[in-house]
Amino acid sequence: MKKILLCVVLLMIPTASYAKYFTPELLSEYLNSGECEKRNQAAGYIVGVYDSFEGVIYMHHEGLKREELVDVVDRFMKQNKEGIYYSAQLMVLRAIEDYVKKQEEEKRRSSQ
Repeated sequence: MKKILLCVVLLMIPTASYAKYFTPELLSEYLNSGECEKRNQAAGYIVGVYDSFEGVIYMHHEGLKREELVDVVDRFMKQNKEGIYYSAQLMVLRAIEDYVKKQEEEKRRSSQ
């Protein structure tokens, strides 16, 4: 019981939020660093971009999970090194656009 109470108390202690400006290089470095904290910061950035443009540029994909979204962006960045000069936000949006197009093509092929 004491452990549970301690956990509840620790969860109520406020912690500083962390926001960071990501360049494509830094985003790629954080995604591939092997450090859980850095990967989670990069994932939070990617999910934030995804959520902020939902419905404006593309429709939300119900089946797209957080880790899958992060993997989509990571894969896209590795395959498109020329985009390293764009902003990280644009790279995330381009990765999502590419993923959505591929999903739509796959649906069309399977329905024929």
